[in-house]
Formats: sequence, structure tokens, C-alpha cells
Amino acid sequence: MVLWGLAESISSLPEDARVVHMVPQISLRKLKSLVKQCPSLERLILPPSHYERLISKCHLDFLQAQGVEVSYGYWNYREALTMPPGAQYKEKQTFYRNLTPSALARLNKLRSFGFEEMTLLERYLCVNGGRKISFLKLAKQVGMSEGHLSILLNALLLYLGAPPELAGMSYPVEARARGIDGTAQRLEMELKDASTRSEFEKYKPLPPNLPPYSWDRFRRLSEMEYEMPEKFRELKEANPKQYWSLIYNLGLNETYKTLENIGEELGVTKERVRQLRNEALEILGIFAEELETQRSEGE
Repeated sequence: MVLWGLAESISSLPEDARVVHMVPQISLRKLKSLVKQCPSLERLILPPSHYERLISKCHLDFLQAQGVEVSYGYWNYREALTMPPGAQYKEKQTFYRNLTPSALARLNKLRSFGFEEMTLLERYLCVNGGRKISFLKLAKQVGMSEGHLSILLNALLLYLGAPPELAGMSYPVEARARGIDGTAQRLEMELKDASTRSEFEKYKPLPPNLPPYSWDRFRRLSEMEYEMPEKFRELKEANPKQYWSLIYNLGLNETYKTLENIGEELGVTKERVRQLRNEALEILGIFAEELETQRSEGE
């Protein structure tokens, strides 16, 4: 039986643990203690920040001599582990640049619904030119946690038909991909029936030019603003730029504005507006709520 362990305290790990996700700073002494505590250890998983910066050749040689495989990834909710998009980077670039007709149709459908997260995958894979950007830097730029961005990018690849092993297959990734597919299908039906707009307008009318993919987020925030106005007041007082980036880009004041328009008003770049808006969504718990909803829809 494979047991997952968070090695915050090596002495607390079960002796029969075969797979361990190690969080603290790496040292040869800690690795020796880990192997001694878990003699059945087969695989050690490290966060990317540790794997890329802190683990040395000496550490790798020691683990190899002990028969322990080393990889990197993020620890997510439940038993799942999501590998970061950096794994098999060139293969993912090749897949995206050679999408099948059915995958292109899916891609264009997301774009028609205003699913701007698609641009994050394109930026990361440099499919439209531009300089290569590291995964950790992209997460920081767009104001998303590394775990959330990892699940999102891998889920998009899976949604477009990438092989599971290429998309860093895990429970959260599979559920998110199914959630994206379900949302796209639901939006397609809702756009054919204008009466469904009323489902999103319980507290406020939808701005006429708000992209369809933002409707559900608009509904969640409208409800939160109505039931918990103090959260919005606190956000406005703590960081006005985060607040207005969110309000304008989601049309919560009945006027939808693009990232470019908001950037011109606030005197910042389009990407800075995206980052500010996403930071506000993280603070208000919307990203976590969406992940849980899509996980449920994907079951």
C-alpha cells in the first residue's frame, strides 16, 4: 500500500511509507533521517522551488544509491498530486501547435465564451511568440497560487485532448477538465435560450457585454456582495486597485470593462490588472469555490 506523507516531522512518518512529499528545506542529514525512518521509501516528491533551487547533486546521488526516485509536484486536496506544467514542456508545445480539428473547435468555443485563462496556457507554452516564462513567474504575475495555476493549465491540456500522461493526470486535473467541458456545454445551451440569463441576475442585472464565461463568477460575487458586504468594504479599504480591478472586470457596477480599459484608468498594464483581479478573487475565496464546484461536477 502506498502511503502519502507530508514530511513536516520526519519522525512522525509511518515506517511503511513508500511515497513522501517533503516540505522543509533539504539537507543530507534530513534525507538520511528520512531513509532511516522509512526503509520502504520508493519515491520522494519535492515542491518545484526545492527541486529547482535547493536539491544538490550530492542529495540526488545519495537517494539514487538508496533506490529512491525523486520527482517534483504540488500537494493538493484529498489524495491527489498534480505535476506542474513544466514536466514534458517541449512535448506540450508540440501537442498544442498541432491540435486536431476537434481540439481546435473546442479551443475556439472557449474563446467565443471569453475564457481568458486560455491565454495563460498560450503564454506559458510560447505558442504565439514572445519570451519563455517560467511557471513560478507566471503564477506570480497573474496572482494565482502555484497549485491552482498548475491544475488549470493541465486541465486545459486534458480538455483539448492531450494524453493523460502529458497533462500530469491526477484527480483534481481530471475533475477540473470535466468541469470546463460541462461549463462550456451549459453556456452553449444558455446562449440559445435568453431566458436563462435570469438565473445569473438574482441580485444584479448582467452587463450586456460581459463575456458568457464570466457569468457564473458574476453571480457568485453578486451574491457575496449582497450577503457579506463587509468583505467587499474590507477589500476596498485594504487595496483599492484590487477592488476596482475586480468590480470593473466582472461588471459588478453594471459596467463591464476589459483589462486594457481598466489598466488605462488605473495607470498600470493589462497584466497587472489581471494580477490584481486574481488576487482579489483569491482573497474572497472564489477560486477555491470554483475548484470545488468543478470537482463536484466532474465526479
